Amino acid sequence: MKIVVDYDRCESNGVCMGILPEVFEVRDDDFMYVLNETPPESMRKKVLEAVNSCPTAALSLAEDAPPGGAASEGVKSADAKSAGAKSGGAASAGKSGPG
Repeated sequence: MKIVVDYDRCESNGVCMGILPEVFEVRDDDFMYVLNETPPESMRKKVLEAVNSCPTAALSLAEDAPPGGAASEGVKSADAKSAGAKSGGAASAGKSGPG
């Protein structure tokens, strides 16, 4: 699984960090960083909790491709919403505008 963040929606409010600080971090610069975009399967329950708890629906999951298949993009656990994403490197950061 891969964590996908729609930084146009993300308000860096830290709900995800409160649930899973090993994966999400909001720093003093008010940017939300994804510390591990591909957390281990053992964290799936907490990752899904963070995705479903995001007040702006900025988080979603992309599932790994099965052998010989294509990956499923933008899987949001309960409602199958997909979201766009911006990412880069080991620590991705985003900051929302006013609101």
